[in-house]
Amino acid sequence: MPPKRDLTAARLRRMGADAANIDTLKADKAHAERLASLAASASSRSAAPLPPGKGGEAPKPAAPAAAPAKVEKFRAMDDFKSDEIDMQKGATVFVVGSPDANNQVQAVVGGKAGKVPFDKLRKITPELLEEERKQREKEIEEAYRQEEEQLKQEMERMKLENQAKSSQGTSEATGGATSEEVTKYEKEIDEKFESERQALLEEEKRLKEEAARLEEMMRALDEDD
Repeated sequence: MPPKRDLTAARLRRMGADAANIDTLKADKAHAERLASLAASASSRSAAPLPPGKGGEAPKPAAPAAAPAKVEKFRAMDDFKSDEIDMQKGATVFVVGSPDANNQVQAVVGGKAGKVPFDKLRKITPELLEEERKQREKEIEEAYRQEEEQLKQEMERMKLENQAKSSQGTSEATGGATSEEVTKYEKEIDEKFESERQALLEEEKRLKEEAARLEEMMRALDEDD
């Protein structure tokens, strides 16, 4: 039996979850933006002057509210887990503001918010998305080559086994398969191999399209801004 086709190793790995659920990414982004707005409001309140006492100075006009911190997309370059957050390598992480004195940033991923080491993140740029696309395509093509080679080896083994059985049957005068039957059987094997090979090519094509869709989806999140 030919090996089961399986290009799982060449799929989008943990990033595949992003491709399958854009709603989760949008929710994470909205969560990060709310945190940025809340932080700006809290900062404005803490900076406001105390109300004047009796006979004191007249109240001054309130200072304008601080602008919310910028929310940006980053790629998790390594796993990180704490009591607040669970970040896996390859995940899309929404970062609020800049790193603190300990080089930690407020981040949102998978519906949870918490501090994450900034050195475990890389900003998502068009250049990074292009790098990731090329790497995924390379992995997909390599997986296809491996699967096709395994398929070839399996088909050749089946042919050799059939030829050996036919030769043994003939030498023992037990009515072994004729040369025409052997040829017909080998043709069937070749046709089955070609069918499996085409199925592999279709899977490779589908995975590449999925990788391209993920790249477009990440760009679309920026357009929402």
